[in-house]
Amino acid sequence: MKKLLSIFLTILCTINLNAQVWDVLEEWPDEILRNVKLASTNSSASPTGSRILFLLNLARTDGSLFKSTVLQRFIDSTSYDSNRDLISLMADLEKVKNLPLLKYDSVLESVAQKHAVSMGKKGKTGHDGFTDRYKVAMQTSTMVAENCFYGPEEPLIIVTELLIDAGVPTLGHRKNILEGAFSRIGIWVAPHKEYVNNCVMSFGN
Repeated sequence: MKKLLSIFLTILCTINLNAQVWDVLEEWPDEILRNVKLASTNSSASPTGSRILFLLNLARTDGSLFKSTVLQRFIDSTSYDSNRDLISLMADLEKVKNLPLLKYDSVLESVAQKHAVSMGKKGKTGHDGFTDRYKVAMQTSTMVAENCFYGPEEPLIIVTELLIDAGVPTLGHRKNILEGAFSRIGIWVAPHKEYVNNCVMSFGN
């Protein structure tokens, strides 16, 4: 298994996840890693976007295994305090199995890019102009949604923080990530005037 992992480290070099994540992948079946790698790198996504997408698809493929490996590594490495949102995420992940892998989409990427750049320059947060911004995406999707994150440009932090969704009553970010109806995504990370970086994820079907 360790030999296979070293092979994956070479094959997945284009993803280049934070070293904190690599050793927990030993517990993931080889076939899952291959499938998730193909879905996450066969795209026009930026290196950061590919890393984020890789983690999103791991969570959608096997929530229980994601919980015991990737999420647990995040908790251990950040000394994250347990709260009701984290506890509810653990319960939700146990129900997740074999959701469709998200494929990268250039139209959704363009929507995400424009919003991330605009909000970053203005130093604002939120989903201003959502309906107008997604008109072009609605030409090929019947359902769209958006996640926004503000802070470090670290895929592990971005994905796990949005999944935990601490303090968000609707748990909207988590629901978007684990929504089985979504099959496509665009991701963009841009500098932010107030919060260093902001990441926008645009979902479609």
